[in-house]
Amino acid sequence: MNEVIIQNCPNGFKWKVIHQQNKVFLRIRKNLVKIDFEVYKRTILQFVDQVEFFFQSSAPKILPDDEYEVTANQKFWEEWHRI
Repeated sequence: MNEVIIQNCPNGFKWKVIHQQNKVFLRIRKNLVKIDFEVYKRTILQFVDQVEFFFQSSAPKILPDDEYEVTANQKFWEEWHRI
């Protein structure tokens, strides 16, 4: 396992992110929003920091004994920090 692939969630919204030059287009259903790339990048990185803070400040996680799940969790955080 080299990368973590997170499939679509049947309970959430599906959206498309389109990068064109220095703009990012977000399509959600029939709505299209245009954002400057630097604003988009800054917003995403701030959100990522908030998510990581939430995980790190929460109670310790009890991982299952399943080797696949342990490896998947490890790979997830490796990829999280690499990106």
